[in-house]
Amino acid sequence: MKRAILPAAFILDLDDVMWHDGRDLRRIGQASRTEFPRTHVKEDYLVIEELGRALDMKIICPICLGDWDKDNYLRGVVGLTHNPHGWNRKEEIDMKLAEEYFNAAESSEHIDYAVHALLHGLYDENGKHLNELQYFYKDADGVAHLLPNEQLELQLDLFFKIYNSWGFKKDIVTFCPPCGIPLRDYNDWASIDRLSSLLYKRGVRYIIARWQKGREYSCINSGVLYIEKNALCGAPSSVYDVNPDYVADFGKDGDESFGDVLGMHWNNFLHYYPADSFKRIPQWVEWFKRQSEVFGLMLSRDMRFTGNQCIYRKNSVVTVDGDKCTVDVSGALALGFDDLGNEFYISFKNDSLPKSCTGGKMELYEEKKSFKTYKITCESAKIEFQL
Repeated sequence: MKRAILPAAFILDLDDVMWHDGRDLRRIGQASRTEFPRTHVKEDYLVIEELGRALDMKIICPICLGDWDKDNYLRGVVGLTHNPHGWNRKEEIDMKLAEEYFNAAESSEHIDYAVHALLHGLYDENGKHLNELQYFYKDADGVAHLLPNEQLELQLDLFFKIYNSWGFKKDIVTFCPPCGIPLRDYNDWASIDRLSSLLYKRGVRYIIARWQKGREYSCINSGVLYIEKNALCGAPSSVYDVNPDYVADFGKDGDESFGDVLGMHWNNFLHYYPADSFKRIPQWVEWFKRQSEVFGLMLSRDMRFTGNQCIYRKNSVVTVDGDKCTVDVSGALALGFDDLGNEFYISFKNDSLPKSCTGGKMELYEEKKSFKTYKITCESAKIEFQL
């Protein structure tokens, strides 16, 4: 039984935030949107804020901005809308409602935007819906490929053009592609390198996605940290008002590996009647707190917190020998990730608590039933604890 562990700082990701009309419109050749049978309201954003505040977590919210195109930037752009030449969101948008969304999202301290999509898919020159991947196309054999750089640049530029036109102020450091990464070759890191290099110059440092099909996976590509979304628990994208009593645990004591990101969807946390969405929050808070009692898990504060702990956790060596514990973080430091801080977190079982620390500064971070977690500020590449 392990006496010391660098825990996974796991975080909640809610895909498809910021659609205006939630209805699934695939039946008429348009986007699936949030698959939610009504128009969104500002309370839908307040639910995220209230949950995040209760957990002290900035929840990752991959956003879709096609509905926000008040200046018709997408008009005439082939491949990104169901009506490339007749696109007229400028006339369709309900500005009063959109401004309520904007104020609710921007005033929230616990909604952390991530790049997701425009209309969450690709369309042909006539507006026929081809797929929901947006950044990938499929060849005649149905094999997915990353789009050429020119098209990726266009999509990202349009995303940020719409984003900036509204005056959104939050820095975006995370990218989450719609429907994950569909590449069949799990070793096609050349494509991820190419995508990462385009994201890096726009300030993005993290990609979260489903691809590798494992419980955990992470690596750095062109300065961007890829983190696999945990696929062992959650709920389908089409289900709203999910009862957490029926959601599997993110991890359990004794697990050899842990994920870093719980991937779910905005509508999973919403009720058809907006006021009723808030009734589930105490249940969800209890679910998350139960996960944080697992030796090897802790709740994250934001994406940078998760990424930082992920790098230290996956690239450090923890050795416990008698009354001494040593953590060698040289492997983490050697990666040269420019968003890496000098702090990491380590948990000790209650019967093996550290009495002192050399090579770094130690302070108690949180106490759980069977263990305590400490924040360590590195002063060298090797930290030793006297137990």
